[in-house]
Amino acid sequence: MTHPSVVDMDPSTSTAFTPLATLHLPSPHVLHPEACNPTMDLVVLLGNGGNVGKGKDKVGSGKYTKLALWRMSGSKVWESDVEGQVRGLAWSHDGIASLTST
Repeated sequence: MTHPSVVDMDPSTSTAFTPLATLHLPSPHVLHPEACNPTMDLVVLLGNGGNVGKGKDKVGSGKYTKLALWRMSGSKVWESDVEGQVRGLAWSHDGIASLTST
């Protein structure tokens, strides 16, 4: 039985992927598998919301998700808090529209 080869996951030494951009973000975000726009230099990042609301409905309590659209050059296009946890993300084939599901 053969074993699969070990993949080097250290980004400083790995050549598995060519980095397109490095974004320095003010808070932790998640890169969804469908986050990159297929035709433009845009990426949607998911994160915990800010300090919106009160008590158990406060953003960051798990009831809200922060959606942030960034250009690969590092400039933020827009940001919005949506109710619920985003479980799906997709771009239209022409890259014009993005859809999320909670």
